[in-house]
Amino acid sequence: MLKMGKLIQEQRQRRGLSQSDLAAQLHVTRQAVSKWENDQSYPDVDMLVQLAQIFQCDVRVLLGLKQKMQWRGLFRWRAEDKEIKWYAGGGERRRLAISWLVDIIALLPPEQAPLKALLAQQYQRLMTDGTSTPYVLMSLNMEVASLMHHEHFVLPTEAEARYQQLLRLSNIRYR
Repeated sequence: MLKMGKLIQEQRQRRGLSQSDLAAQLHVTRQAVSKWENDQSYPDVDMLVQLAQIFQCDVRVLLGLKQKMQWRGLFRWRAEDKEIKWYAGGGERRRLAISWLVDIIALLPPEQAPLKALLAQQYQRLMTDGTSTPYVLMSLNMEVASLMHHEHFVLPTEAEARYQQLLRLSNIRYR
């Protein structure tokens, strides 16, 4: 399971917010924030996006993904997510998968609500289930393909690119 509680707590404290202050901004209880910070439960997809907005950070920061930063002149900029190695461990794959699921959900138009719901369900599965990431992604691909075929959905271009990255995470090569 993913450990993101300390990251949420660090961001909250960095902003000078109490658990009650953060809970009020998110319209949840202080106990919910406490459970997130103690890794007893996890925020859902929409709440994760709201947390990132309040903390003025990328969702990847809350998931513990390290960003490659590069200097361009006097300014730092975030390089595109690093290419994952074929031998990468499950935790790194899981964090990237969750990050890309959040991106895809945010890019989908409102009329694709059934697809958003399916992806949110798989987000929850990755957050709480001990099932291997490649297996979850393989079943996700089958469910998404079926739903898109039946509903005649077409992914927006940017969401399609993220989805292709997500599918590549399920590829495992053995030497």
